[in-house]
Amino acid sequence: MAANHTPETEKGGGDGFVHAADEPIAVGRSAAEVSAEEKPHKGEGEKQTDTDREQDDEITDEPAPEEDSGTPNIDALLLRIGARLENLCQEKDQWDLHTPVGTSDVLKGDEWLDTWNLQIFRCTNCNRPFGTSARLRHHSLVWHSPWSPKIDNYTIPDAGTAPDDSGKLLELMKDGDLKLLVRRTLPNRGFLVSSQVLCMTSKVFQKMCGRNSPFKEAAAVRRSNTLGGSAAVVWLEDDVHALEFILAVLHHRHDLVPAILPFSTLVNVAGVCDKYEFHSVLSPMMDKYLEDPYKTSHTACGGHEDWLFVSYVFGKATVFTRVSKELILSGCYNGKRLEFVRFFGIRDGLCSYTPHSILDKLQEKRQNVVEKIRHHVESLQAEWCHFSGEKPRKKCKRDTNTAECEALLLGHLMCTIAVHHLDQDETWSQSLRTISSIIMGISNFHFPAVTVSGKTLLPHLSCSWVPELQFITDSCINSVEGLKLSDFPSSQRNL
Repeated sequence: MAANHTPETEKGGGDGFVHAADEPIAVGRSAAEVSAEEKPHKGEGEKQTDTDREQDDEITDEPAPEEDSGTPNIDALLLRIGARLENLCQEKDQWDLHTPVGTSDVLKGDEWLDTWNLQIFRCTNCNRPFGTSARLRHHSLVWHSPWSPKIDNYTIPDAGTAPDDSGKLLELMKDGDLKLLVRRTLPNRGFLVSSQVLCMTSKVFQKMCGRNSPFKEAAAVRRSNTLGGSAAVVWLEDDVHALEFILAVLHHRHDLVPAILPFSTLVNVAGVCDKYEFHSVLSPMMDKYLEDPYKTSHTACGGHEDWLFVSYVFGKATVFTRVSKELILSGCYNGKRLEFVRFFGIRDGLCSYTPHSILDKLQEKRQNVVEKIRHHVESLQAEWCHFSGEKPRKKCKRDTNTAECEALLLGHLMCTIAVHHLDQDETWSQSLRTISSIIMGISNFHFPAVTVSGKTLLPHLSCSWVPELQFITDSCINSVEGLKLSDFPSSQRNL
């Protein structure tokens, strides 16, 4: 509710300004206190210019005012202070008038006061509001002195008006006291709603527009309810279709609630629900939309990777675990985040609503598997290669054709690493499914069985390094488990 302002001309200044009658200012203060408040301090790391020194000298060299019974002449002190302020304000005026910023913009410094329940010091000449008497006095000297440029009178804005408040307004509550306008649409879309409904269903709106809220939006709502007139305005940046669905449900406008939600809208509904904490109200309603028609598509493929966030918001633990496992196996790492192949082979990350704690855990689980497989490949290189002059270790498990067997397997290892780029980070940044496919496709070369002097020697199948690498890879892939919803608690989600 706006504060009541009683015009009362302040004595002694002659500036033509008023203040709220319930705050004693200036009249009851001594001249010394006024001087201490108004006079700028120097010597605190600032250098005085020659002009400043001359001005100070002019003021300082004036004859001292006559004292009456030990009390300084108040009028003389005010004149000295006014002269100093006049010099400072003239410098500020010159800067304002020679910069691209127009005079009207310079004057907007304190206009925000008219949308808050604060005590206001209002100028009697142009009706502009100020937060302190000092700012009002400064304004009067700068803009209402004989040498000041002419300025227009200020009009107090209506609490219900907003810039560009044009476009389609959907009335969800007749005589509602709050307009929710969306900036993301052209023309602007908006909803006329009840602030009480939003405050009862959302802790965020309760803090924003509640009875005891100190915020600007709450002041506008109280003003609208008390004085009447236009509804208060709040600008939002959320998806308009998701907002329309949620607000229609909250205001029991079931004629506006669709039977089926597109998946993209469902994700945005979950995002708005999580942002404004509508969980407890919407969760029962959302069960229908989560099961039908998406019951058979609770997987992270075909553009439905964001099931992870939807299941997180609405507490679907089974879906959350299943989808997170699929994302761990199918995610590619681009050096900054996980990406997933969506429609037409385009890679993209999860929706922006997804909490960073979940994204970090997905990357951590994927990286652990990659490191195990890559470590084994690097250990094979160290095992089968040796430095010049170093005595090689025997790796062939047969007693015959040992040199030939080891030469064949070493060449196969080097060729495999070169062909599949297993020594480059780009290969290991691919999805676990892709890495597994590469390794499982490696041929298992070995020294074959040969016949010497009519005697057939057994093949060197057990000497190959390929089976062990494929076994470790397959074990790592099969050991991947999805995330547990209970590891990501939310005070708003009902599990």
